[in-house]
Amino acid sequence: MRLLLVVELVVLLRCLIVGQTDKKTETTAAHTVEAELERLDDEVVEASKRGDASFFEKFLADDYTGVGTSGHPSTKADTVEFVGSGKLKIGGWKINDRKIRVGGELAVITQEEQYTDSYRGTTDISGAYRVTLVFVKTKNGQWQEVVWQATKEQGSEHHWSIHQKPECPVKGHLVRLRTSGKHAVRKVPRLEILPARNASQ
Repeated sequence: MRLLLVVELVVLLRCLIVGQTDKKTETTAAHTVEAELERLDDEVVEASKRGDASFFEKFLADDYTGVGTSGHPSTKADTVEFVGSGKLKIGGWKINDRKIRVGGELAVITQEEQYTDSYRGTTDISGAYRVTLVFVKTKNGQWQEVVWQATKEQGSEHHWSIHQKPECPVKGHLVRLRTSGKHAVRKVPRLEILPARNASQ
């Protein structure tokens, strides 16, 4: 009877030890994945600053979709071309409140991104944005970004999109054209009058 009790206790202890080990392994693996995603996200900042289109060619999934604050979607090809064009100028880029959630082969990052002295062409895009990133794990074990979406925070003056809207100067002001659809060129657009910028800006 005592021998049977001892055997049962040994089996129970082994089960508890294995369970604790599995939990530690899962926790370690989760932290490893989060660290990898955080590293990749930080690399995006540096690659954007140096205009490294080749990085985005590998980093973005083929079916990637990016949506800026204008609501205009951009593809992988759009983004790679834009980064390589030299039109994106990043002075300062700070990431705050980063949260990473991982579920199997899918991961989501939400964070605040603050840009200073930053331009898309001649348009100042400095400001604070709430950004959501979605990653998928490929068959070779690499993480790729499949979705990027940015929302301008209240009180942040500028909008962020890789697509430049047509602009033209009129009587000391800047007229920005807004159309109601993709093929609304024939219609009279609504006009937004903006203060003129100096030629040096």
